[in-house]
Amino acid sequence: MKRTTYIVAALAFWSVASFLLAAEPLRLDFTFDGASDEQAALVEKMVKQRVAERSPSGELNVSYAIDSSFEPEEYALETSGTNATIRAGSFPGLIFASGKLLRSVDYGAESFTVPELSIREKPGASFRCCYFARHFHNWYCMESDEELERYVEDLALWGFNTIDTLPVPIINLNLEPDSEDWRQSVEGVKRMRAAAKRLGLSFCVGLATNQGTRDMPVELTATPNIDPKRGNNGQNVCLSNPAGLEFMERLIRTVYESFVGAQADYLFWGPFDEGGCECEQCGPWATNGFLKFSDRFSKMINKEYAPDQKFIMSTWTFHEDEFETLWEWVKDHPEVPYILADSHSDYPKYPLEHPLPEGHKLITFPEISMYGRFPWGGFGATPQPRRYEGLWKQVRGHVDGCVLYSEGLFEDINKVMEAGFYFRDESAEDSLREYARYELAGAYPEDFVALCRDLETIVVQKERNPEYEAVALDAMKLAVKIDSAILPTLRDSWRWRQVYCRCLLEYERNVRGNENTQTYADAIVELQRMYHTDLFPEGCVDPMHAWISPVLPQGEIGVFKRPEEEIRER
Repeated sequence: MKRTTYIVAALAFWSVASFLLAAEPLRLDFTFDGASDEQAALVEKMVKQRVAERSPSGELNVSYAIDSSFEPEEYALETSGTNATIRAGSFPGLIFASGKLLRSVDYGAESFTVPELSIREKPGASFRCCYFARHFHNWYCMESDEELERYVEDLALWGFNTIDTLPVPIINLNLEPDSEDWRQSVEGVKRMRAAAKRLGLSFCVGLATNQGTRDMPVELTATPNIDPKRGNNGQNVCLSNPAGLEFMERLIRTVYESFVGAQADYLFWGPFDEGGCECEQCGPWATNGFLKFSDRFSKMINKEYAPDQKFIMSTWTFHEDEFETLWEWVKDHPEVPYILADSHSDYPKYPLEHPLPEGHKLITFPEISMYGRFPWGGFGATPQPRRYEGLWKQVRGHVDGCVLYSEGLFEDINKVMEAGFYFRDESAEDSLREYARYELAGAYPEDFVALCRDLETIVVQKERNPEYEAVALDAMKLAVKIDSAILPTLRDSWRWRQVYCRCLLEYERNVRGNENTQTYADAIVELQRMYHTDLFPEGCVDPMHAWISPVLPQGEIGVFKRPEEEIRER
């Protein structure tokens, strides 16, 4: 019996060894014309790494060239057999084309094939930006250098050309540039700038025009606005108070002096959420203090620190009767190429009905993180294809870009859909199919599209809803099917695991009707580790950390059958 076992084992080993010897090795060759050695090495690394993660063998030969006859972000991609030719007007264009090539390859467990392609395209919108909301000790604060660089690469491959963040999370800090907290914050945002610039992307930072630090003297406090949709978050300064104006100018100078050698291409001035000021001198803030002091601070920055820096004026939560003043104001401000407009729900009407003066373009602020969930990302992936396509249809043809509001990784799928809108006016479901073919290779893309529809149906939920039982059950069935089909090398990727965890949690809540289960707790712990919300610094005070941290169930944990087992028994 023992000898038979040895013989079977030997035959199995020989079978595997023979397959490995017979299999063609992974052969990826690249040539470059017009790119620097550093740029060529970076693109080669990005493509090789992602192909190798999916298939162990196959052949691909790519010829890259930067072609001055193309517009800067335009590219052409041609394939024949195992050969691909990419031409683009700039280094970022080569990256956009590489992303399209990577997502077009047919990956298999043993090898891959390259389909016949002939594509020439350029993005429909000029400003495709993702804002990393770097506060509350979320993933953007706690990730490693390697994770950050990889994620910025991924966004560039999908077609984003700008990364935006806070120069420092003022809401969490004192005005102490020599403190460890301030130093760490500055180092973090410098890493983000470096990650963007190595790919040829633009870099943007955002400030609220009158948001002060935690140690701001109380006598400088602004008069709050009374509109709950505009918010009064943080410590806000009355800039009509001479001492308040001096404090804010000192704060802005301290921010810029902290970033010597790492200045931004754009600065984004925000009016609300942080609240503004509605005293007699500053108010109405949207049409008075905000414009006056943003102009003052912009001139100070251009004169003292960054003469070529451009500015973006946000109109977040402006009322419909407040846009006209800004439309007149911007005529005298060529340093403001973009006006950002958006709201919590439908897009405001005025910007759609009244084109901006010549030389200025309208961009959006899609809120892809918070809608319908609390904590944000607390239950895993949050795909919402119907919602975001509906909002896109409102602005299509009127806008020239976007700044996505992102609190972390959990809305990665939403980022991809938005990239599809602003790069090639692609439908949400077509972007989901492309995402599935690439990130969930091996699975049937239509199953993933159906799964995202299910998860959107139950996205707006704080308590169990019996009406969602059938939807949550269907989502779990689809998740089990996809999980069994996806390539083994991708099955444990965070992109799929956050979707799978979401399905587990919805099943426990809506089908089983019980959150105090081991499955529920395990999924929450997996998400905490994935999003790094378990790395909250000891001794750090951040009361808003709970807004982005998944919460473990309270009470005694029961042990039940795993949802996968119940699905297979049904």
